[in-house]
Amino acid sequence: MIFMRLTAINSNTRIKIKGYLEGFIQGIIDEYKGREILKPDNAVYNIYPDFHLIEN
Repeated sequence: MIFMRLTAINSNTRIKIKGYLEGFIQGIIDEYKGREILKPDNAVYNIYPDFHLIEN
């Protein structure tokens, strides 16, 4: 059995990492808040509005 040794993280470093991750995640949430979620059916239409005119 192989055991991985975890390196101890200083508590100050842990606090900084936690703050960074919380800020990063909150930034993503704020960026996408209020945006319409595209469903597969209308996603193709929004990317290619004239998709129905394309011959297969």
